[in-house]
Amino acid sequence: MDFHTPRVRGSLGFQTEEERTHNIRASRLKHERQKPWALALGVCHKVLEKISPSKTEMRMLNSAAKEVISKLKKYIPAEPMLMGSVAKGTSLRGEADVDLFFLFPKKYSKEEMGRIVIGACRKVFKKVLVHYAEHPYARFYYKNIKFDVVPAYKLKSISDMGSAVDRTQFHMQYIKKNLKKSQIKDVLLLKQFLKANDLYGAEIKTQGFSGYLCELLIIKYGSFEKLLREAAKWKPQTPHPLLIPDPVDEKRNVASPLSRENFERFVALANAFLKNPSEEFFFPEIKKLSKKQLAEKFANVVGVVFPSPKVVDDIKWGQIRKLKHQLECFLSQKGFFIENIFLYDDNKISAFIIHYFPDRLPPYAVQRGPPLEDEKNVSKFRRKHKRTFVKGDRIYALEKQPQEMEEWLRIFFKSILPSKYEKNKKKMKIYKKEKVLSEFAWLLSKEVWKKEHL
Repeated sequence: MDFHTPRVRGSLGFQTEEERTHNIRASRLKHERQKPWALALGVCHKVLEKISPSKTEMRMLNSAAKEVISKLKKYIPAEPMLMGSVAKGTSLRGEADVDLFFLFPKKYSKEEMGRIVIGACRKVFKKVLVHYAEHPYARFYYKNIKFDVVPAYKLKSISDMGSAVDRTQFHMQYIKKNLKKSQIKDVLLLKQFLKANDLYGAEIKTQGFSGYLCELLIIKYGSFEKLLREAAKWKPQTPHPLLIPDPVDEKRNVASPLSRENFERFVALANAFLKNPSEEFFFPEIKKLSKKQLAEKFANVVGVVFPSPKVVDDIKWGQIRKLKHQLECFLSQKGFFIENIFLYDDNKISAFIIHYFPDRLPPYAVQRGPPLEDEKNVSKFRRKHKRTFVKGDRIYALEKQPQEMEEWLRIFFKSILPSKYEKNKKKMKIYKKEKVLSEFAWLLSKEVWKKEHL
């Protein structure tokens, strides 16, 4: 023993002064970390009071579901099964839709199942719409509640799955078995947290978190608090930024729809909430900025507006996102720095709002030619270009080019836009800065809020 190092008796036996100091610091650090969460508990409690469905609401939903089942089952030779957040008790107040599945024997084809379900719904209910996943399903409103009635196969094993829709029954069984009643409040908090920040939904439009993924994350980490503490340390993976294997189908990544941008935003939000918890993370107060305020934030902005494609949302948003990528690559190659391209669609119009630098390009672009040793191609290059110069061992040319963003957009949409957009191209309009700041003030105000509240 080192007799020069004083030791003091502690709860775990003898400690050096250095060990005691370290333990005191660790205890203080732990206490400091717990302070924000003590505040967060109060925030979460207030949020839950606003988002938890009442017993009356849940009774009404379940009663309406039973009535719909009763009305339809006489026309559908299949077993009805209530699915989705209503069945699991994880729906947010006032936002519950009812997912009703009819599970058919394997002897029916997908086409037959769809025809039977849609036909039965049209016999009983008014204004039945047909939607499509891997096969058609029916959508209608009953007692002001949205119902999706979906045909699927009744299966004993996931290995017998005929389509992705068939997997849902196994998801339902897993969540009912593994999600504790005490964890439902954590699922609700996570859903509202994501919804408030445009991160809730796995469809192509949103590229965020599905309801099922929310439930799996709470099961995996135990609570909303523990999830945020872990998420704050997440690093993106490849090929998908987040890997959450489906417990009923382990080859499938439930988080595969989540985009890199939305993954990083969720990690940033988790850190921000842990440091400074507030209800604003669940119920943001976004103020519409004035033209002057927006002009200070968006020095160079232009809009491309065209009629919204008349196709289902997933196809439409797949097209819009692909077109955004093509446009961004094209403009970047021409010399613009694209800060962002914001997307907008309200089923009437679609729009790309482009935030870019610089305000205009130089009048001439440098075009790279062949190396000087390649005399034949150097001669061709000189004949083709009027203004050439040599730098190092290569020849270059100066070519006149359009300077304004609007000119390059017209070139892209006239000659480079894929042919499937031909109808929309004829009605395409380019909005200059003033009109963008006026017509899309709310969209841009929201983007400013998102950037500043992290």
